[in-house]
Amino acid sequence: MYSTSHFKPLASRGGKRSSAFTLVELLVVIAIIGILVALLLPAIQAAREAARRMSCTNNAKNIALALHNYHDAQGAFPFGMVTSPEGRQPVSNVRGGNVLWKNWVVMILPYLEAQTTYDMINFNVPLSDPNDQANRTVRSTNLNVMRCPSDPNVDTLCDRSNGDWARGNYAINGQLTSPSTDIWDRREQLRGIASVDRSVSMRQIADGTSNTLMIGELRVGLSPSDRRGTWAMGMCGSSVLCMHATNAISGPNSCSPTADDLADARVVVRDVGDATLRQECMLPFQGAGSQQAACRSSHVGGVVVAMADASVHFISDFIQGTPYDIMKSPPISENNFGIWQRLNGSSDGFLLDRDGF
Repeated sequence: MYSTSHFKPLASRGGKRSSAFTLVELLVVIAIIGILVALLLPAIQAAREAARRMSCTNNAKNIALALHNYHDAQGAFPFGMVTSPEGRQPVSNVRGGNVLWKNWVVMILPYLEAQTTYDMINFNVPLSDPNDQANRTVRSTNLNVMRCPSDPNVDTLCDRSNGDWARGNYAINGQLTSPSTDIWDRREQLRGIASVDRSVSMRQIADGTSNTLMIGELRVGLSPSDRRGTWAMGMCGSSVLCMHATNAISGPNSCSPTADDLADARVVVRDVGDATLRQECMLPFQGAGSQQAACRSSHVGGVVVAMADASVHFISDFIQGTPYDIMKSPPISENNFGIWQRLNGSSDGFLLDRDGF
């Protein structure tokens, strides 16, 4: 008979222990992985936004080059918006979105490799004509070069002015005062690049093309009823920057509730909600048509712009600005025209400290 004391327990043979994780060890590993993911996620998001911003920058460059090619062919930049083929339609119709003809983007389509889209347009009727299917197709066409991938609302069509308006995130630098006046002709210091039935040539940019903003970003409206950021719609805030460096707007991404005058503003507030619009710095003024719009983006800290020499820059939200109050109309001076105002005015005549942006 053999004694059982001669045999060691099976688990202790060879002095080896089980290699399985205990529950505590497993929980510790999961916690470590969670911490690493939490640390990496902001970096991943930042990398993605950097790629989106680079795409946005490339789009701005291509649009700027198309504007230059148009200028070379026509001798001037395109009008920001056209009131009628003869330029005789009341400006109030444009401000209200009642009858909308071509705008600057439509005019440069052949230079954006979109000749086919341009050839579809029926220029004998407004682009907003409710019965013209060709124009409806054109205005609902997504143009990748006009879309900034950072904007989360870029796929939402605008349903105003007979509907089906595709979005765009780039606007031409219009005049620094209301498009319902003749300031463009009387006060060169308040001119931008293009406005209602008006534009300039490079020789008229007295401040120099490298010192004058040509296009800037716009944020797409937060609802289908919001016209802001609409590439083919020739209105302030849709595809043209108006009064965006004056009248209490001190710089890009202004949170002032009077920064954007928007047609159908009451409908937008009803659809989105006052609190959300305030939080997003997108609350429009409800007492006027579309005649004022600030430069805006979905990037953190600033906006992408292209100057009249086709160079592209990222302008900080904190650029020095001293908004010129056009309502009081004091003499324009170095004290009431900050760097942002000087960038937007094509003939303000003031020196520009390029270290300020």
